[in-house]
Amino acid sequence: MPSDVPGAAVANVEGWRSAFDGLLSPEFLTGISVEARASALAARFSEPDYGMAVAETSDDGIIGFVDWGPGRDGHAPESRELYAIYVRPSFQGKGVGRALFGAAVESTLAAGHGKLVLCVLALNPHVRFYERLGGSEMRRTLIELDGEERELVYFEWSERGLRELAAP
Repeated sequence: MPSDVPGAAVANVEGWRSAFDGLLSPEFLTGISVEARASALAARFSEPDYGMAVAETSDDGIIGFVDWGPGRDGHAPESRELYAIYVRPSFQGKGVGRALFGAAVESTLAAGHGKLVLCVLALNPHVRFYERLGGSEMRRTLIELDGEERELVYFEWSERGLRELAAP
């Protein structure tokens, strides 16, 4: 829901700053603003087939989010892309990320799509999360980020892998 955007933006920024502390420059990390992330997330709600799910508690509000939609970067039309998944640092390691990932998987399958893809910075300390969920590495590319070339890792899940994740 668009009303979830402010809380999702906070989770996004807190997640980035925590995950990349010491890996990217402090100037880069402080340059990531909640307002800019909220604006980018809000704009996605006008895109066809866009989805977002949030996790929240009554005391803390939104503690994490996941969003997905049509594949970018030339992904096959039968695929969906997981754009982002972030959990506020104090709630990591408690199954929140897995539950959010499950929401994207369920939506992907319900919409009749047979693949889910995502890309993540290789230096992201949470890369193993995607490996543990059965993601298969598709390829690697380089991008310019924070004044240096950084490696991106692309993962994919086949329909079979998605169905296994969705099984009770």
